[in-house]
Amino acid sequence: MRLAIAVAGIGLALVAIACGADVASYVYHNEKILETLPALPGAEWLSTEHDPYYEEGVWGAVGWTTNVIYKAPAEMTDQDVVDFYVQNMGQDWQEQVEEVPIVEIGTGEEKGRALQVEFSKGTAIVSVNTDNMFEGGPHTFEVSIDHRGAER
Repeated sequence: MRLAIAVAGIGLALVAIACGADVASYVYHNEKILETLPALPGAEWLSTEHDPYYEEGVWGAVGWTTNVIYKAPAEMTDQDVVDFYVQNMGQDWQEQVEEVPIVEIGTGEEKGRALQVEFSKGTAIVSVNTDNMFEGGPHTFEVSIDHRGAER
């Protein structure tokens, strides 16, 4: 039984190595950045996901993003969320704010615009996406972290 567990453990380690970026280490570094980010007052943490990404011609994940979904306070707008992060990220982070069209998938009709801000520091990228802050929507925003995102 112990031999079977050891063989299974070795097999899982080999699969993890063969699949590209070391998930545990990558996520650890993303979460260390997450711990330093300012917390929007009144925002409610809803979920966290760690999602792989790939490059053409490379087998396995080359990196992982850590994505956190927050519910914003009811009175806040997408502009309020972006302004909070721009004012509170700290001077070491360089920001770029952009408006992104919200498009109906079935019809291609533009339903409005959402604000997004991307911060960079060294190789790290943090983005704040407010596309679910539209009227009648879930009033959520997403913070995505990739400690090596600027290398891509």
